[in-house]
Amino acid sequence: MKRSLLIVLAFVGGLTAFAQSTNNVRTIPSRPAQHSTYEGIPSSWTTAAPASSTAKKTANHSKHISTAVFADSIGRCSNTFGLAYGVYQAVWADPRINSVSVIHRSDMATNTTDGNTGFLRFDLSTDGGASFAPDMINVGPIYSPDGDPQGPNFSVARYPQGGIYNPAGNTIADSAYVVYFAPTRDNSNPNPNTNPAGDWGGIGYGVKQIGQATGTQHQMPTASPYFHVIPEGFTIKQSGVPVSIEAANDQSTGNYTGNMLLYYGNFNTSNHDMAYTPTTFPLTVDSDNNGSPTLSRYNVGFSPDGQTGYMVALGHNSGNADSTMYPIVYKTYNGGTSWVGPLNIVLDNIGPLCNNSSATSGLYVSAFSVDVIVDNSGNLHMITPVFGQSGTSSSILIGAGAWGMFDIYTTDGGVNWRAHLLANPSTFDATFGQNNTANPTITEYTRGQATSTWDGTKLFFTWFDTDTIQWGSAAGNATPDMHSVGYNTSTQTWTPDTNFTSLSTNASGQVTFGLVSQYAFSPTGYYNIPCAYNQLSSVGNTGTATQLFYIQNANFTDANFTIPQSTNTLALTSTGNLNGINEINMNEFSLNTYPNPATNNVQVSYLLKKNSKVTIELMNILGEKVSTIMANETQSEGFQTKGINIETLSAGVYMLKTTINDKVIVSKITKI
Repeated sequence: MKRSLLIVLAFVGGLTAFAQSTNNVRTIPSRPAQHSTYEGIPSSWTTAAPASSTAKKTANHSKHISTAVFADSIGRCSNTFGLAYGVYQAVWADPRINSVSVIHRSDMATNTTDGNTGFLRFDLSTDGGASFAPDMINVGPIYSPDGDPQGPNFSVARYPQGGIYNPAGNTIADSAYVVYFAPTRDNSNPNPNTNPAGDWGGIGYGVKQIGQATGTQHQMPTASPYFHVIPEGFTIKQSGVPVSIEAANDQSTGNYTGNMLLYYGNFNTSNHDMAYTPTTFPLTVDSDNNGSPTLSRYNVGFSPDGQTGYMVALGHNSGNADSTMYPIVYKTYNGGTSWVGPLNIVLDNIGPLCNNSSATSGLYVSAFSVDVIVDNSGNLHMITPVFGQSGTSSSILIGAGAWGMFDIYTTDGGVNWRAHLLANPSTFDATFGQNNTANPTITEYTRGQATSTWDGTKLFFTWFDTDTIQWGSAAGNATPDMHSVGYNTSTQTWTPDTNFTSLSTNASGQVTFGLVSQYAFSPTGYYNIPCAYNQLSSVGNTGTATQLFYIQNANFTDANFTIPQSTNTLALTSTGNLNGINEINMNEFSLNTYPNPATNNVQVSYLLKKNSKVTIELMNILGEKVSTIMANETQSEGFQTKGINIETLSAGVYMLKTTINDKVIVSKITKI
């Protein structure tokens, strides 16, 4: 693929100008780039997508099991957008059942029953990623657009996240569940300025038991204050609780509401389904010179025991009207029931680790991506790029060596902070596509991501970088490889920067749009990082079908951890604290009913911030009590779920009255 990429770059005008500006300076956006809602020609939503313009590589389609690094073909997508626009948790490994899943959008040419690009499927390996059986590739669909509310081209799924829910004590892959959580275009939170015909607002979610033919799917539309657009962070606690994070943006006004959304999942063992309770979390950031909130990316992670967790947002709240961004951290001690913070990490001390002779402002900032992992001692590590400013409030240096990929971390629960330089990557970004409707433009970055062993004692930090000595600098990051660095929390040592897809592998220079798992496999003697990527047929073809690959044998051993912790590491300063005093005032309680409308059974899920007395009553539209579901029952703090059987009720609208201590919330249920 490398040769074809270089040829395309030579002939497609304008690509190199986007890939890397001549002065190696880039403007920081005050908010994440707008995700595409218009992909290719409109008919590509309802007819089979054209075949890839480049034939599949034969070598990449043979099942290959060895100790050498090898890219094995798995599923396919109708276009590049399935894994585009940054870091998402679409690859998930569960070492307890030696399984790894890759969730992605469908390829209509391969899956001819899928009517548009908004169907979701997955690929699965049950031998630690060594092979993917043919019947475990493109499994599904696990999500099918339901046409609500504007026809079959709406409620389409985009940018899916998810993983594996493994019931406690289970050791059999067929008894586990693939969980998905994806934004959908249901038009319940439309942006009238950018796409008046239909836009974001929904969340599609559900599960499919691996050993069963059918699964579940649900829709969660926008309803104030839960303004859904595109969740960026997703994790699954080892206890089996999925958690997702998103900025609540009201697209009708174009404004960030000042709240983050946290979605907490709860698995119902009676009907084998996952429900989510959304709750709001206040996170205030300052505005830039143009009046836009300076909030870029965000993510969430928990310790192996599921109790200590961190949220990180790249934003700005120093009081100055500029675009300077740095990590803003919140911490929970009780599994997410309450949070404390904020703590603002100052990055200016990082200067000596970057070759930033042009950074005349003396300021160092982060933007574009952040991923988090929490180690066995409950300490946060985040991988994020850090740049020197070029003397203005919104420009950064992106030239080779002038910025760094860092692990920003704590060893004492958030009192003190350090920055470890993982590498000075050669290239930061590249632009793919031809800037037209058939092949829209996509700009992608190095996509730094974090992985840990199940016990949290070994951490791995991965990014994707082009070797400019071998392939030239003009193309930017168009021919990336998989780079990783490991950290041993027990010995406090690092591994060297390792290029797993170097020239000797069949994936060399081809690892575009790469994603890694939160958890690694750790058989005796080595540690394996699960990684998948989306290979384009060429740099210019973003609208044609793409092939997904899984990288086998990206392994470290104990012998690789040789570099002392202090090497390329500096202390940072911070403001604020995470000591548990300043507890954030989250929703008094949050409640969700699903599915809704329903025929037979409804589940109500809710968050309790403390032990509470709970009463749930079902009322008709006149306010008359139909039944008492729960009467003054004492329940413990955390997330609770209650099932309600409505099979015998007449079709119509009912009201669910939920009383928690002295607080009452009334929600509507429609029986169909």
